[in-house]
Amino acid sequence: MKNQNTQLKPAGPRIASRSAGLLIRPNTYRAAVLALFFYGATLLSTSAASTDTITVINTNDSGPGSLRQALVNVNDGDTINFDSSLNGQKITLTSGQLNLDKDVTISGPGAKNLAVDGNRRSRVFYVNPGKTVTIDGLTVANGSSDFYGGGIYNDSAALTVTNCVLSGNSAYSGGGIRNESANGGATLTVTNCTISSNSAAGGGGIANLTSGGDATLMVINCTISENSGDYDGGDGIANYAGDKEVEARCHAATAGIDAAIDDMIPVVTRHPNASILGVLLAAGMRTESIRANVKLAISGGQNEPRDAISGSVWALLTHPEQLALVHAGKAEWIDVFEEYARWIAPIQMSPRRVAKPWSYGGIDFEPEDRVFFMFGSANRDEACFAEPDSFDITRNTQKSIAFGAGPHYCAGAFASRAMVADVALPSAFARLKGLRLDEREPVRIGGWAFRGLLNLPVVWDAG
Repeated sequence: MKNQNTQLKPAGPRIASRSAGLLIRPNTYRAAVLALFFYGATLLSTSAASTDTITVINTNDSGPGSLRQALVNVNDGDTINFDSSLNGQKITLTSGQLNLDKDVTISGPGAKNLAVDGNRRSRVFYVNPGKTVTIDGLTVANGSSDFYGGGIYNDSAALTVTNCVLSGNSAYSGGGIRNESANGGATLTVTNCTISSNSAAGGGGIANLTSGGDATLMVINCTISENSGDYDGGDGIANYAGDKEVEARCHAATAGIDAAIDDMIPVVTRHPNASILGVLLAAGMRTESIRANVKLAISGGQNEPRDAISGSVWALLTHPEQLALVHAGKAEWIDVFEEYARWIAPIQMSPRRVAKPWSYGGIDFEPEDRVFFMFGSANRDEACFAEPDSFDITRNTQKSIAFGAGPHYCAGAFASRAMVADVALPSAFARLKGLRLDEREPVRIGGWAFRGLLNLPVVWDAG
């Protein structure tokens, strides 16, 4: 990528009328003179436009000469540039994100020459609603947000990003950049940029979300690679519909669960039992945490068992010799379930934060670094499983980590085993005589963090 040094040109003159209070651009000069003549106004003077350039002279997080201080001092229409002595250096943020609350151009010396680093502790740039901002010639790196936009969050503003590199940023949505119209229209134009090695649950590189207004995204001549994401566009760019009806249904469902929990708390308090609610109440957990854990149990009881049941049925139908072993009593339904959970783990990946300095495989990890545990890969480790890509219900699956390990071992593992192996699988094959795949429609498998069948076309015999 070529570095481009932006040449800052002074604005042209402006003509003001004290009596009329008019601001007239140079290309309307003749019309202005005529208008002022006929309205009896006096032409006072011409002067340079009141836009300034502020130069950043150090890499400090804050204080005089810093980028943060420049953003405080800047006025609408101003430009921020950087002293040449900063080439090859890095501005590391230690006191939170940089707040862009003015119409401003940040003109860097080139992405290879200067980086603004979120220190894996904060987002790098937040663009306030209604603002017009250009960020040019910088590397935006290692920004982190538990919510939106690890590198840059464009909140209902007009943002142009040119000649930049965004790398190593992470968030729940929009690891590199999130463009959202929550408070009005949002426009994001990304030109001549490299967006790589960012991560998020949705939109590892860029997430574009329409919510309160239109969200427009334009990407021109950019390299987008090696980003990671889970859903809704996943690795590179996620484009969310922002469907209000869907959101309303979600909020209604959540509110309904909370109301049901609130209704049952006094009942279970008077009459303790061994339900999830009863156990959490007995442990003294706060109501907010109880609600969150119950909803987690509900969601965890939907996706993973669904994928395990449909996937196990499909695996047996495509491996009839394995199904024959079960019918002959040479294998159990639990063997089917454990092997399928190893073979295509319903949960393929889980993110974690590093708690203390650690080294593994020649790679050093620091506190607050984010890592992904790839259960799906570990469960096909050739060092632990012979012919790991094969579905074999006779294999020893003790080394499988489909349910995690240690303190993060799945709390619902035993319930899941009972649901799938003791009830669902034997019931399906007992009640649906001649169960077989419908060859007219191919089976589709999808998902990265959560992986499973997207459809299961089957037929069976009547009666």
